[in-house]
Amino acid sequence: VIWSTGNDPYSYLTQTTAGTNGEFTSRVFDSGSSTTTWPVLSWVPADRYKKGFPDAKGSEFSMGYADGLTAAQMSSNVLLIHFDGNGGSVDYFDKSGNTSISANACGSGSCPSLDANGVMGGAVSFDGLKFYQIAPGALSLSGADYSISVWIKPTASGITQGIFGRAYSATNIDYDLKLNAGKGAFWTNKNGVTKIEDFNPAPAGEWHQFAVVRSGSIYYLYKDCASLGNAGTVGVDSGTPANTFIGYTTPSATKFNGSVDELAVWTTAINSTDMKTLCRKGAADILFQVRTCNMPDCSDGTFVGPGNLTGTYYSEADNTQPAFPSIPLSALSPARYFQYKVGLQSNYSYLASSPRLVSVTVTALK
Repeated sequence: VIWSTGNDPYSYLTQTTAGTNGEFTSRVFDSGSSTTTWPVLSWVPADRYKKGFPDAKGSEFSMGYADGLTAAQMSSNVLLIHFDGNGGSVDYFDKSGNTSISANACGSGSCPSLDANGVMGGAVSFDGLKFYQIAPGALSLSGADYSISVWIKPTASGITQGIFGRAYSATNIDYDLKLNAGKGAFWTNKNGVTKIEDFNPAPAGEWHQFAVVRSGSIYYLYKDCASLGNAGTVGVDSGTPANTFIGYTTPSATKFNGSVDELAVWTTAINSTDMKTLCRKGAADILFQVRTCNMPDCSDGTFVGPGNLTGTYYSEADNTQPAFPSIPLSALSPARYFQYKVGLQSNYSYLASSPRLVSVTVTALK
């Protein structure tokens, strides 16, 4: 771990190699009083790690996040579903401000359940029977560039099951993002078939990002920030009215069994660099633990997170406000000395950069 300046306007704490994990331990802070309390930890990250894409085509960059998504990157967003919890149920409504999703959109008579442990907050848990349906005419994406990004966690491996798609029939498919025998795959069928498929199955019980980009006459498939390949279009897209499904794709296809998080659609072709930015939001994280101490070297203290537990961490995920994280610390014992430890995590080696930390502030009350 190093302090990196380069051409940045600030000094950043980051990893020297993208896609690697590291840990930094701060100096010991001395308040001068043994009765000092340390109630709040604040920090400025370069991006909103583990937070969903901005609603209503918003800009994270204008909020002060140096690596955040810009208004230009979000301007063509036409579908955004976070699948976060709402009173114990899944909020499956569109947050882009574009797509009208009926309150009766749940297929098979009842809605899928909530998975509280999503990539970016809550997620939706499908059981292989239930699914969501968006009305005909919505999200046709016919005849133009588009991009789709979603996170999935299958319950079992090696199974063919639909994730997100729109089809009039099994031979008239606008787009079909699915697992084919457990491997990430994209199909479109217009007077012929265009297929792109991963070489390796997505392991059960693990989160992975999949994305599809249509740019001109070429389709690209991504997994975990990296391109899996591309293929040329076949035939001409049609505007035939058809339903768009989540957790299901073409008629007679197998429905998804597992969890899905942060589904987004754009009507532009996202380039490979911006795709890594989208993926980084779920693949990278900054995690804090803190301790108070009576000894000047803090050797008598134990690093803890929420609940004063050694196995928990403070992160951006705890931040419910659009501003930079400012997290109340669990009831730390009053003490003269304070120290924090921060972990920089990157799940995938294909990330353009590791998470970056600009500054850290702790409040001390004597």
